[in-house]
Amino acid sequence: MVGGGREHPIRNNIFSRCLIGMSIDCRGMTWKHWNSAEHGGPSWLLEDKAKAFDYTNGVWAARYPRLANIMNDHPREPLHNPVENNVFIDCQKEILVLDRIAPLARMAPIAGNVVVNTHGTNSVKCASVDARIASGFTVLNGTTNAPYAFGFTDAANGDFRLLPDAAILKACPAFRPLPLARIPSLR
Repeated sequence: MVGGGREHPIRNNIFSRCLIGMSIDCRGMTWKHWNSAEHGGPSWLLEDKAKAFDYTNGVWAARYPRLANIMNDHPREPLHNPVENNVFIDCQKEILVLDRIAPLARMAPIAGNVVVNTHGTNSVKCASVDARIASGFTVLNGTTNAPYAFGFTDAANGDFRLLPDAAILKACPAFRPLPLARIPSLR
């Protein structure tokens, strides 16, 4: 869930068996209390808060140069949130929920993603891709008799490392698997 924010790259994730894969909303553009002192009080006024921090000067401008220009770049819009090279497996309702007013041309690339319906769409409720962003997704369907095989090492026993010849890597060639061997186990 990207709650109206910006510069949150969403890359190389596997969203599996969830109701909704992910969501990006436009609350900075639509929520009344974010846009008026009358509805949210003075602490919600974005522009006033930014000015109080003197974000265009000093340490803020030096450490975060893009922040110095934020008020000139549609500050209430959820921009610069690329959704790339993700795999959505058996999502039930929606793959990526976007507000109808989402400024798609300015948001960020939505590209190279793969949607997998393991057992196809026959008698299995599966999510659809919003027509406005459909070009950013490849949809793969297995069947009841031949489920889509991802190429996990041993998913049944919790080993989700991808084999070098995994089908999902062929379907999403830019996907970079997590270096699971370098991540300490919590077990």
